Amino acid sequence: LKIIFNGGDSYIKDVQWIFAPSAYDAYKIMRYGQKKIRYGSTIIYGVSSRSHSIFFVNIVTLSEESEASYSIYKFCDLAGSERVKKADTHGIRLKETQRINTSLMVLGRCLSIVHANQKAKRIVELVPVRESKLTLLIQASLTGRERLSMIVNILPIKTFFDENMNVLAFSAKELS
Repeated sequence: LKIIFNGGDSYIKDVQWIFAPSAYDAYKIMRYGQKKIRYGSTIIYGVSSRSHSIFFVNIVTLSEESEASYSIYKFCDLAGSERVKKADTHGIRLKETQRINTSLMVLGRCLSIVHANQKAKRIVELVPVRESKLTLLIQASLTGRERLSMIVNILPIKTFFDENMNVLAFSAKELS
């Protein structure tokens, strides 16, 4: 993906914007996009997403006075981090795993810096949003111009205890 900047915001170059007159139409578009996600198998998961998925919803509302309000919702379904040795990845799976893990590491670093800045009530360190395409796309949330919420899924079985603890620690940063 090529990322472009305009007025302090980042966008995906040549992204296709599709008008959805109803929530159901938006849902169908999202389902179509989900079919584009790359999946592959690893030793840990028979079916594992091999890329992040980002879905933007722009909502324009017109009031009776013909005034428009505009809201953007960004949904990111992040591919999970995997330990290379435990997943026993090789070749293309290894490269995918490394890209996913690097992207998530940058996101984690950004969240830690945002948290530290909020705790100090001043900018102690700049948030390194330019280090990954994912963080570039959600930079408005990471720099406090948009709200950020995180939903985490874990597989609650003993063999994934370490991974689950890492995911929960990753998502436990309090952002306001």
